[in-house]
Amino acid sequence: MASFVFYPMSEQLAEGAIDFDTDTFRIALVTSSYTLDQTDVYWSEIQANEVSGTGYTAGGETSACTVSRVSGVTTLA
Repeated sequence: MASFVFYPMSEQLAEGAIDFDTDTFRIALVTSSYTLDQTDVYWSEIQANEVSGTGYTAGGETSACTVSRVSGVTTLA
Protein backbone atom coordinates (compact mmCIF):
# COMPACT_ATOMS: atom_id res chain seq x y z
CA MET A 1 0.00 0.00 0.00
CA ALA A 2 1.40 3.38 -0.99
CA SER A 3 1.09 6.44 1.19
CA PHE A 4 2.14 9.98 0.40
CA VAL A 5 1.13 13.63 0.58
CA PHE A 6 0.06 15.42 -2.59
CA TYR A 7 2.28 18.46 -3.31
CA PRO A 8 -0.64 20.94 -3.24
CA MET A 9 -1.46 19.79 0.30
CA SER A 10 2.10 20.51 1.42
CA GLU A 11 1.83 24.01 -0.03
CA GLN A 12 -1.57 24.62 1.57
CA LEU A 13 -0.22 23.47 4.94
CA ALA A 14 2.66 25.93 4.66
CA GLU A 15 0.25 28.73 3.70
CA GLY A 16 -2.08 27.97 6.63
CA ALA A 17 -4.96 27.12 4.30
CA ILE A 18 -5.62 23.74 5.97
CA ASP A 19 -7.05 23.63 9.49
CA PHE A 20 -6.95 20.16 11.01
CA ASP A 21 -9.29 21.26 13.79
CA THR A 22 -12.17 22.41 11.55
CA ASP A 23 -11.69 21.23 7.94
CA THR A 24 -13.35 18.04 6.66
CA PHE A 25 -11.08 15.28 5.38
CA ARG A 26 -12.19 12.33 3.28
CA ILE A 27 -10.46 9.04 2.63
CA ALA A 28 -11.14 7.09 -0.55
CA LEU A 29 -9.80 3.83 -1.94
CA VAL A 30 -8.54 3.70 -5.51
CA THR A 31 -7.84 0.76 -7.80
CA SER A 32 -4.41 -0.31 -8.94
CA SER A 33 -5.20 1.43 -12.25
CA TYR A 34 -4.52 4.79 -10.60
CA THR A 35 -0.99 6.03 -11.19
CA LEU A 36 0.28 7.93 -8.15
CA ASP A 37 0.77 11.55 -9.13
CA GLN A 38 1.73 13.95 -6.36
CA THR A 39 0.78 16.90 -8.55
CA ASP A 40 -2.92 15.94 -8.62
CA VAL A 41 -4.98 18.78 -7.15
CA TYR A 42 -8.62 17.90 -7.71
CA TRP A 43 -10.76 14.88 -6.85
CA SER A 44 -11.79 14.77 -10.52
CA GLU A 45 -8.20 13.75 -11.39
CA ILE A 46 -8.49 10.63 -9.24
CA GLN A 47 -12.21 9.83 -9.11
CA ALA A 48 -12.34 7.61 -12.20
CA ASN A 49 -10.10 5.11 -10.38
CA GLU A 50 -12.15 4.94 -7.20
CA VAL A 51 -13.08 1.48 -5.94
CA SER A 52 -16.75 0.57 -6.19
CA GLY A 53 -18.69 -2.22 -4.59
CA THR A 54 -21.04 -3.36 -1.87
CA GLY A 55 -20.34 -1.75 1.47
CA TYR A 56 -18.16 1.01 0.03
CA THR A 57 -19.39 4.61 0.05
CA ALA A 58 -18.59 6.46 -3.19
CA GLY A 59 -16.60 9.60 -2.57
CA GLY A 60 -14.92 8.07 0.44
CA GLU A 61 -15.67 8.34 4.12
CA THR A 62 -15.33 11.44 6.25
CA SER A 63 -12.41 11.15 8.61
CA ALA A 64 -12.29 12.93 11.94
CA CYS A 65 -8.93 14.45 12.72
CA THR A 66 -7.98 15.17 16.30
CA VAL A 67 -5.10 17.51 17.03
CA SER A 68 -3.29 17.34 20.35
CA ARG A 69 -0.31 19.30 21.57
CA VAL A 70 1.83 18.04 24.44
CA SER A 71 5.25 19.41 25.43
CA GLY A 72 5.74 21.13 22.07
CA VAL A 73 4.79 18.07 20.00
CA THR A 74 1.71 18.24 17.79
CA THR A 75 0.01 14.92 16.99
CA LEU A 76 -2.71 14.26 14.39
CA ALA A 77 -4.86 11.21 15.00
